[in-house]
Amino acid sequence: MRKGDKVIFNFLFASSDIRPQHFSHTYYVHEGNVGIHTRLSGLLREKNKELIIKHLGKNKGYLHDLQLAFQELKPQDISNLLQELKRERKIRFVGSSKTGYWEIAN
Repeated sequence: MRKGDKVIFNFLFASSDIRPQHFSHTYYVHEGNVGIHTRLSGLLREKNKELIIKHLGKNKGYLHDLQLAFQELKPQDISNLLQELKRERKIRFVGSSKTGYWEIAN
């Protein structure tokens, strides 16, 4: 890790926001630090998946409710995370496409 990397890393995690902030991939390419962008994106994705599972442990996972709970994510991002969790066999969809909900798989 270069000297500048530590400053950027500390800045990114100094925010009081629940999730780390990160800049665009283009910024990191310009700075020669594409690994930091990839690592931060991966960490954020895994954290969001953990939060979704935690939410589903307490509530039925209606898509509308998930969108309200995770307003910082686009609806397509939520759907992608749900599909990943489904492929990992951690959650399942119950019911019809119109009235169904997500729950933790047994």
